Amino acid sequence: MSDSALRVVVVEDRRSMREMLDQTLTLEGFEVVTAASVADGRVRLARGADAVLADLRLPDGTGLDILDAARRLSPAPPVVLMTAYGSVDVAVEAMRRGATDFLCKPFDTRLLVERLRLLTRGPAGGVVADGVVAVSVAMREVVDRARQAAAAPVPVLLAGESGTGKEVVARLIHAASPRAAAPFVAVNCA
Repeated sequence: MSDSALRVVVVEDRRSMREMLDQTLTLEGFEVVTAASVADGRVRLARGADAVLADLRLPDGTGLDILDAARRLSPAPPVVLMTAYGSVDVAVEAMRRGATDFLCKPFDTRLLVERLRLLTRGPAGGVVADGVVAVSVAMREVVDRARQAAAAPVPVLLAGESGTGKEVVARLIHAASPRAAAPFVAVNCA
């Protein structure tokens, strides 16, 4: 991946839509890698991605399969799912499984570009990890330690006052762990 262009993996089975997204995002300065199937998308994802844009209906699976593959990466890139067959239930399921956004086709490509830029760039100098923007040295250290904890097969205790972000860090650990495909259940012991 180059330092200047953010790499977006686009998984879309319709050739015309895939080419349109490729051209649009390339003109906007993104490095675009396209795939027409879940299998091809997984191969492209394995080479790295700053963001993922996937159709919900694919010939050999669904965009949720791409979402699951992306969540296993470290750091996990934001995933935007798109579909021409949108329903509230599908959108809720996608968000529950970790999708960052959900777009119904047809959509305004300017909106897509804006969302991708927002998702891949935090504030100046910020590091984005599974939805957590870490700008300060202290928060970057928290994100690094959370990633280390995620790799260890041991329980993690997060303690702190109410409102300090314990659940956010717990979700970050869960998303980066081998258990990311399992449900995350938040328990408030207060």
